[in-house]
Amino acid sequence: ISAIVDVDAVKKAASVNQATITEYFVAELIDAFQRVQQQTVSSPKRYKPIRISVPVNIRKIFGSTSMRNFTLFVVVGIDPRLGEYTFAEIIEQVRYQIRNGVNSKSLSRQISRNVAGGRNILIRYAPNFLKGPIMKILSERYGDRLYSSTISNLGALTLPSGMSSHVTRADFYLSPSKSNKVSLAVVGANGRLYLNFSSVLVKRTDIEREFLSTLVAKGIPVEVASNRDELL
Repeated sequence: ISAIVDVDAVKKAASVNQATITEYFVAELIDAFQRVQQQTVSSPKRYKPIRISVPVNIRKIFGSTSMRNFTLFVVVGIDPRLGEYTFAEIIEQVRYQIRNGVNSKSLSRQISRNVAGGRNILIRYAPNFLKGPIMKILSERYGDRLYSSTISNLGALTLPSGMSSHVTRADFYLSPSKSNKVSLAVVGANGRLYLNFSSVLVKRTDIEREFLSTLVAKGIPVEVASNRDELL
């Protein structure tokens, strides 16, 4: 499912909450997960924490010009087992957790941890036929299962003047996984934001519906398209 929204309308909604566009969308996605969980899980005792993985471009933080995928992830979220969170409470948590996690000291700790894992003698010298399955198990246990979804915002595309007039829209997509069944990718171009949901779910669009309908309810016009027309 894809959606197009006006960037100024989203900026206004974000600024009202003293948040960036990314922080605002993360909060709305968490709130959508919270509502769907309330609708589908019979007892609050069975609620699960809601965590969103947010990729961070760390080139600026470390002054790097690397063309490699130089990113780390900040995982933010809430625990609905403690009670229902209002949107104001959610966005307050999101602002704090993202801003607390996006700094050189916190990110350096992540880098050190990742490098230490790569230098582990058992991992370095293990044969590939053993290393592959082990790394897959570790990824499933300590990777995707630690969060509910991923949202990545590329920001506004900067195009050459001779090209921008010929570009009608921009898109990019994230790959959902067995654990993270729905993911959201955002990119801006020509005053618009293009939101693309990727999902492994064939017949369920609960999260997408909750997220987009809330934007509309808050006065943000949304154009929606899907390759699953029967679900719109």
